[in-house]
Parts: sequence; structure tokens; C-alpha cells
Amino acid sequence: HTVNSLEDYRAVRSKVDGRTASILIIGGGLIGSEFANDLTVAGHRVTLVERAEHLLPALLPAAAAGSLEARFTDKGIHVHTGCSVQSFTTQSNGNLTATLSTGETWQGELVISALGLQPNIHLASQAGLETRHGLVVDDQLRTSDGCIFALGDCVEHRGVIRPYVRALRRQASVIGTTLAGKTAVYDGTPDTTIIKTTLCPVAVYPPPSHGEWVAAQEGRWDHYSGDRLTGFALMGGAVADAKRVEKELV
Repeated sequence: HTVNSLEDYRAVRSKVDGRTASILIIGGGLIGSEFANDLTVAGHRVTLVERAEHLLPALLPAAAAGSLEARFTDKGIHVHTGCSVQSFTTQSNGNLTATLSTGETWQGELVISALGLQPNIHLASQAGLETRHGLVVDDQLRTSDGCIFALGDCVEHRGVIRPYVRALRRQASVIGTTLAGKTAVYDGTPDTTIIKTTLCPVAVYPPPSHGEWVAAQEGRWDHYSGDRLTGFALMGGAVADAKRVEKELV
């Protein structure tokens, strides 16, 4: 199963709710980690496979990701990093067997592919709007038709898609201001992302430039580009300081 909409999610839950299921999740990014968390809390047996060397590879430094992995493992999630799924076979009872690149096998009832969201641009394409990976908008969130604005997970701004709630709210503010006849610009800068892994809360401000991650204190890692603080990652109780730490950024 892929989960790209509320309907997809309901279909997955309908197959496992009311019983304990063994579930394999492919992809240990934001989506896969949140699914692993939620399905474990719901009482299911979860195996999480990530091809990179650690979870949330696009967001977290290895040390911070290690803290998340340790917490997941403590709660019963079987985490496999640095490997991939090589093959699937169907058993006589309808269950699946997966073989990992390490030679290990998994058996269970359900497999979820969590390899990233796919923007739904079908309607926009039919309407003749400019689309690439997403629905292309300018700094006022206008599409290629100046009478049509767009925001959210489907929007591609300056070549980037930001499928996060805080980005959506900033986009909505710009559209509202523009429609009111005033000047507003959506610059697409990153926001602090709260990853909803209740077993180990995570807040991360993805650095916009290259640099180095440094352990600052327990539960906090800072990213520096030269001598400038350009990002951070917070784990566990340190997440409560996210707004204060965000103010420290240059």
C-alpha cells in the first residue's frame, strides 16, 4: 500500500484495526517514522526499513537519528537501516514474506511504502496550468493563470515543495494579503518542522546551506555554516524550546 491521501490511510487502517498485525514500512523518513510510531502505539508489530544509514536522513544528523532509533527499538519497533527490500513472495495464507538486502526476512500481513508524497497535479494539468513536479506558483502563490492561486502540499515554489503545516499557513497569509490589495511575498524559507513521533518527539529546522552538525546539549544539535547558526534538531523534552531556539538563528 502507498498512503498519499486520507482515503489511502483509511484503507490501510481498515485492514489492521481491531487486531494485532505485523506491518512492514519501507522508508524511514518523516512519513515512515510517523507511521511506525502511530501503528506501534495502536498495538501493531512494526518493522521499519530505511536504505540510508539512519532514520530521517534528509532532516537529522546521525547522532540525533540514533536517539530516535533507540527509542523506537525500546518500544518494540524493529528498525533496519542501511538496507533495502529485495523481494516479496506471497504465502498460501495470503500473507507476505519480504527478503532484505541483508538476507534477513520478514513475514506479515501488510506492507506500506513510505517513500515520499506525490503531489496530485492531475486537475491542474487538465486546467492547463503550469506543472512540473508540483503546481508551479510565484512569490504571491499565483499559478500560471493570474486569477488562480494555490497553496499546500501540491505547490512547487522556486522548484521546491514544502508539505508542512507551517508553510501552508504562511502561504495562506500571503494569498489573503495579496487578495486584500496589499503587498506580500512568500519567500519559501524553511520552517521548524515538528515530527509527530510521540514516542520520541522531534523538532528540526533544516539548514538551508552546507555546514556541520554539533552536539550542543542533551537533546539538542546545532548546525553551523562557518560561525553562523543555520539549523537545529531537538529531541524529546528539548522540543519544548523550539520557538526560543528558532530566535537564535541568523
